[in-house]
Amino acid sequence: LKTVFGIRGSVKKALRDSNHIASDGSKGSAAAKQAPGTFRATFEDKILMSDIVICRMWVPVEPKQFYNPVLSLLADSHTAEYKSDQVEELDEPSQSSKKPAAATASTPIVPLMRTTAEIRRENQVPLVVNKDSVYKPIERTKREFRKLKVPVKLQEALPFASKPKQQTPKNKEGYLAKRAVILEPEEKKARAVVQMLSTVRRSKLEKRQVANQERSSKKRKEREMEAGRFEDQHREEKRAKYRDEGKKKAHRPSKGKK
Repeated sequence: LKTVFGIRGSVKKALRDSNHIASDGSKGSAAAKQAPGTFRATFEDKILMSDIVICRMWVPVEPKQFYNPVLSLLADSHTAEYKSDQVEELDEPSQSSKKPAAATASTPIVPLMRTTAEIRRENQVPLVVNKDSVYKPIERTKREFRKLKVPVKLQEALPFASKPKQQTPKNKEGYLAKRAVILEPEEKKARAVVQMLSTVRRSKLEKRQVANQERSSKKRKEREMEAGRFEDQHREEKRAKYRDEGKKKAHRPSKGKK
């Protein structure tokens, strides 16, 4: 036994009515009857009821002895002649141009043994169709998987990408979005005018923003140039100011001394 997913198994025991023992100890009760071919099997791993299990069996077959002596290869007057199209099918395409004179339609061919298809074709016997061998439409029920429950402690240890998302799905479209709005000709013209005005206003705003950015960048550069030009002068002025304050503080009498 082997499933389509590669899980191997083996047949352990065939379940028969005579060998089956019910829970009450009685054998072969009406409730315990098994369908023909029921057996008990074990697998390497747990399988589902929807899995397809293939049973591979090897049965010893002894070929029957067959003895067909041929007493004479000479054709008699009652030998059937094959048609010319059947003779051409037997010959290979490469050797069709080099056929001997004996392989013509009038030359009798002695079939020592005919196939089942040839016998059925001559006797006009149709093929025997087994209803169990005919392919049936596949009807599968939709699988419903259980929801995965992750413990809270494990959720805290997981990275953000692997954590289960608790957000509810949003609605695709509302009621008004599904309904088309049919406008009158006057309404269409008014909407077109509004769109044109909004386009003009948007373009003006974009131009104004670009001009403001250029103006601000230009002023910033001018301030940086001016600050760099008078940086040394401002530094000297600050030094002189701090020097004078230090001198005044040194000559000022302290409050503790008289």
